[in-house]
Amino acid sequence: MNDDADMRRASAQKGEFVKKRLTALLLVVGLAACGGGGGGSSIGATVPVPTPTPQVASLAVQRALVQQTLSSTQQGSSIASFGSPSSTLAIARRAASGERFAKAASLSACSNQTRSSVTQPSSTVIVLVVNGYYDTACTLIEVAINLTVTVTSSTTATAVGNTTTYTTSGAVSGYDALSLTIGGLGTANETFSARDDLSASATATPFANIGVGCSVTKTSDACSLAEALHVASLNADQAAAATVSGTVTATQSGITTVAISGTGTSSAGALNATNIAPSGAYLWSTTGGSLVDNVSIIGSLQFNSVGRVVGGSIAVTDSASNAAATAAYAPTSGALSGTVSSLVPTAQLATFTVSATGSGTVTYANGTTAPITNWAVQG
Repeated sequence: MNDDADMRRASAQKGEFVKKRLTALLLVVGLAACGGGGGGSSIGATVPVPTPTPQVASLAVQRALVQQTLSSTQQGSSIASFGSPSSTLAIARRAASGERFAKAASLSACSNQTRSSVTQPSSTVIVLVVNGYYDTACTLIEVAINLTVTVTSSTTATAVGNTTTYTTSGAVSGYDALSLTIGGLGTANETFSARDDLSASATATPFANIGVGCSVTKTSDACSLAEALHVASLNADQAAAATVSGTVTATQSGITTVAISGTGTSSAGALNATNIAPSGAYLWSTTGGSLVDNVSIIGSLQFNSVGRVVGGSIAVTDSASNAAATAAYAPTSGALSGTVSSLVPTAQLATFTVSATGSGTVTYANGTTAPITNWAVQG
């Protein structure tokens, strides 16, 4: 009995050993046949290849996508303000062609919540004043724009000035120092290049530097955009740059539509480590910091006569980081609501809301929130 039992046990163990060897051999043969190079059929079951887990965009990428969306809105506002048919570029073109304006300053009647004047103290100097208002009766001022344009030749001009924004209670909420160069006036290819340094008041240190330049033709614009944000609450800088093409169209109601399509980058660095730099007739780039992402940008934005967003939508996509931001602006009010989502699988990561004056909140995928002030993400 014991001998028979031992023999059965030994036979079973040997059979199990042979079964395992055979299984292993079949697996090897099957894998070799699936590997190509020899044809023939595979033997045994194929091994499923695990699906890689999609990359989840980091908080830094989420923040960069939100900021690139906001920066593109600001830059679109500059394109509308400087490149539309009723803009500084148009005023300079008219002056360079020999047109003369009134010598005495007198604001126009209220129209589309705007009053303006164009005066000419000398043959080569034109002063442009535009006041925008919260109300249709033009009694509660929202923004005051002052620009002095100097015609330097029949095709070139420069401009310097400032923009002051106000709260509904009349307090100063922001100040922009502006400088422009304008070229190709009266030709088929006009250019402008503008630098805008933003601060809380005329005497405060700038918290943002914006550069916008465009080559303007009758059918389309090629534009270069750059922005460096100095965020004290983060003790860090965020910067964004883009090269876009598109069109600028204006209506009689005072609304300018800026349609853009192109590519951009976002970077980050220590506080005050980044800036913007001009190149050529209209190109701009950012300097300093480390690259965070590369993005594609597409959108169509509407702005009123003083450059405030009043509608449209924009999408910013970072394929390498598997994420994209999309945002839409409510008609008239210009309030923005947007999301950052992963591309594969589609899942919401962050949400953000911003008023037409650039104040709001972003909520990240981990549940933390950060304020948005003056179109800059603060955390």
